[in-house]
Amino acid sequence: MIPWFVSDVTPSDFKQTIQSMLDPKFLDSMAVGANRQYLVSMVSRWQSYMEREIFSLSVSQDLHLGDDTDGKADFWTLPYSYWKMKTYAPELFKYLSASDLVIFKVNTSHIMDNPTD
Repeated sequence: MIPWFVSDVTPSDFKQTIQSMLDPKFLDSMAVGANRQYLVSMVSRWQSYMEREIFSLSVSQDLHLGDDTDGKADFWTLPYSYWKMKTYAPELFKYLSASDLVIFKVNTSHIMDNPTD
């Protein structure tokens, strides 16, 4: 339950990213004219989806580092591949299996050719 790499995203990181994308300073540096309104519209829609739980993280947005009360968070920092999830994190596997779409953020530089490893 502790992020090991710079690329690991915690629930608070994700929440802060959405909020930051709506910050006027960020918008001023990233978008002008109509593009600004498109960005605001898109991020506002994502924020609404998160609030209504249409979009969700695999763990609670209120989860703090070191907490794993529902058995869904620990897997992300264990040394197992996604195809081992059903064995090592059955609650997480069950939760994700109920979704219509799951998006994984993955670093492909360490993926091996043999899925049995």
